[in-house]
Parts: sequence; C-alpha cells; structure tokens
Amino acid sequence: MGARDMYEPKYYPLIDIDASGNEKVSMCGTDDYRVLAKEGKPYLAEIIEHVFRANGVSGEVTLHCPYCGSVMQKISNQADKSIYVCKTCEF
Repeated sequence: MGARDMYEPKYYPLIDIDASGNEKVSMCGTDDYRVLAKEGKPYLAEIIEHVFRANGVSGEVTLHCPYCGSVMQKISNQADKSIYVCKTCEF
C-alpha cells in the first residue's frame, strides 16, 4: 500500500449550538490535530470514514455529523473519547 492509498484523518472542532452545551456541531475540518489539542477545545477525530472519536467531550451530549448534520449514534463509551457513527451517511 503506497502513501497515496493511506487514509488521511480529519479533525473537526466542536461548538455548542444550545445554551446547555449538550448539543454540538462541527466546524470546518483540518488535517492538523495539534492546534486543536493544544487549545484544549473539544473536537471530533475521523478515525475512519464516517466514524469519529470525540475528544474533550464528557457527559451526555448530542453530536451532529460533519458531513450531513444528522445526529450521530454513540457506539462506545470510553471516558472523554467515545466513538460515534453517522447512520444517515450509511456507514
């Protein structure tokens, strides 16, 4: 497998869209997570296509897909690094 065949992960900073901070959407993606991690802001890391790890997000939150805006489904719960998938994008 050549370098061109490897998956390039994307990172999406999260912002609150409600006053409680429990509903979040992503902003434009980047391929450099270091800036997001350095600032300590919550973000999504797309670990494989349409599968995201939430970083810096705790408690019960609603996360929206960066591609289609639909609510994503949490498939694992590991401290502040839960895994989410978008069923609308047909993972």
